[in-house]
Amino acid sequence: DTVKGMLSNFLSIVRRYGMIPNGGRLYYLMRSQPPLFIPMFDAYLEATGDTDFLEDSIETLEKEFDFWMKNHTVTIDKDGVNYRLAVYRDQSSGPRPESYREDVYSAQWLHSEEDRDRFYSELKTAAESGWDFSTRWFINSNGSTVGNLTNTRIKSIVPVDLNAIIYWNAKLLSKFQRRLNNTVAADKYESIAKEWIEAVEKVLWHDEVGSWLDYDMDNHMKRDYFYPSNLAPLWTGCYDQSRKDYYVTSILKYLDKTNIKVNVGGIPTTLVHSGEQWDYPNAWPPLQYIVIVGLESTGDEAAKRAAYDWAEKWIRSNYEAYVSTKAMFEKYDATVIGETGGGGEYEVQLGFGWSNGVVMELLSLFGDRLQSRAEPEEHPANSARNSYDSLRQVVSIGIAFAGTVAAGCLGAVLCAKYQLRPKYDNIPTS
Repeated sequence: DTVKGMLSNFLSIVRRYGMIPNGGRLYYLMRSQPPLFIPMFDAYLEATGDTDFLEDSIETLEKEFDFWMKNHTVTIDKDGVNYRLAVYRDQSSGPRPESYREDVYSAQWLHSEEDRDRFYSELKTAAESGWDFSTRWFINSNGSTVGNLTNTRIKSIVPVDLNAIIYWNAKLLSKFQRRLNNTVAADKYESIAKEWIEAVEKVLWHDEVGSWLDYDMDNHMKRDYFYPSNLAPLWTGCYDQSRKDYYVTSILKYLDKTNIKVNVGGIPTTLVHSGEQWDYPNAWPPLQYIVIVGLESTGDEAAKRAAYDWAEKWIRSNYEAYVSTKAMFEKYDATVIGETGGGGEYEVQLGFGWSNGVVMELLSLFGDRLQSRAEPEEHPANSARNSYDSLRQVVSIGIAFAGTVAAGCLGAVLCAKYQLRPKYDNIPTS
């Protein structure tokens, strides 16, 4: 009943506004959030078999999908063929109402009103993505991620994870319509799902890298950087199933090349230490889930072993943090077991819905095999001071800590140079 009530609330919002806004306030109406409502509905439907509720809701579910098709798609030309793909896109003007002061301060470094308006829109679009903020969305004059918050160009980036989710939405709508015996509508959404698989394959998959990658529309190039979201097609099934072995083998090699396994506390969000919260060394629960469940769902034994290894790291880190603090947190430090994350515009949050949910799901999947020490080690101040279960972990932590310190120094220099995260004591008036 609780889940159905939550879904009913979302349905009422979509009926009234045509979309799910970024938050429950009127000023969020010009931006949405990652389109996970249809998968949420599917989880409820699979658990309850409530076809009557589906029949009452199907038009509204389609309405939310149409919002994304009409307002968040672009056409990409690749080798003379046009492909439709999804992007994040805020449609309002001015600073974020919820962070007005911070945005005005950050925008003072820009010289024209046009540049400031563009900057505000980019920040709100990043908020729509959920990754606010990250070097993932930075594009400088050379097309790389080196820069600061004013280099945010998310509106020019085609994200892998968003398009994997759009495929999933279409596939689920096809399933819903077939369940309701609406064959024509089911075929329509199945066709969209096939269109999206082809577009993701042709534009976002790269054989030479062995992974899906975001696409830079400004510079017409792949963005060859590691993000857990690169693996989202494994999670949603957005790939040609007849080539599954090829994709899985390629992805496992890709993960080895990135060397992310040196991180003992989880999968890092990026490999760039910028001070933004969706960057290294932070590890976010939803991204752990996407990678772990994506690998596990392939059925490949090597992929399943990798999924288990990451699940074990994540559960252990959450457990040790909980024993030390009696709390769960929204994000953790990938380089240190039991350490919380940091950076960004606010202090790390206690709770936290997705932290609890991911732990519960991983315990459900792997709980019969997972192990954890009865008592945690002394809560680490840094990785060089701690002893863990094996020499392998000690070496891994040393490497990760050295990288963090080096990258942190660079991040500190950049922040000092550009004054990107000052205390907002005074808002410039000119």
